[in-house]
Amino acid sequence: MMYFALTFRKKQYYKAIVMMEWCCKLDPHHPYAVNNLAYLSILLKKYKEASDACADAYAVNRSARNYFRNWAVALLNQKLFSEAVEVVKEAIENNPLDYKNWVVWGEIMKTKGEFEVAKEMYGNAIQINDKDPYPKQELAKLDLITKDNVNEELQDIIVKLSEQKKTQGLKKREDTCI
Repeated sequence: MMYFALTFRKKQYYKAIVMMEWCCKLDPHHPYAVNNLAYLSILLKKYKEASDACADAYAVNRSARNYFRNWAVALLNQKLFSEAVEVVKEAIENNPLDYKNWVVWGEIMKTKGEFEVAKEMYGNAIQINDKDPYPKQELAKLDLITKDNVNEELQDIIVKLSEQKKTQGLKKREDTCI
């Protein structure tokens, strides 16, 4: 694991993935190795690999759930919305006070175009942790989108810009790993 930490800090993600795959083979019950492997795969936009690693880990050890948020993000990026919702619901059921799970659920709903549900999920995240500006920003965007006087063309533009910013933000947000 020490080698993994060094390669991760140096942003040598491909080497880190090889190390995490090796760790997962050594101990398929180790949820942190799966979580880190999924996170790295998401950073490299290998969403299918990330969701496959999480599904395999879930098949082996159904009690460990620390990788569910990354699993939901991987499914979201594959546009597998119903599966992503089911996974994030399990993550919230396991830990309802982890506001990042609520943020991911909001992202899923926003991407699906279900803005009112997304607003509720971001609101839940803010109630749990009002220090993180991200859910507040997303809630403000959704408030603009859902106003009656905003036309559909503008709504589409806002959603596309939000999705572009989200994919750029995934590279910057390294707080769910390690």
